[in-house]
Amino acid sequence: MDARRKTVKVPGRDEAYEDSVDAKRVRLLASLTLIAGVALLLGLPFALRAGAEFFLPVTAALVIAIGSSGAACRRSSPPRCAW
Repeated sequence: MDARRKTVKVPGRDEAYEDSVDAKRVRLLASLTLIAGVALLLGLPFALRAGAEFFLPVTAALVIAIGSSGAACRRSSPPRCAW
């Protein structure tokens, strides 16, 4: 038996099985997810820098809208806000 291949006992099954297609598929999906996450983290600063002329005004508008809605709720005599 190869040292890299292990026999795994699966609950609910009588026989032990070696690395099956399902186990290989799960490992492949996990590794692809990890690689995609690292690529996203490495590429995010470059994408944000390239899109700064779009993201900066949109972010500023969201911050102002959220801040002003809280101020409007505090000033209204009958409370219009549920929170």
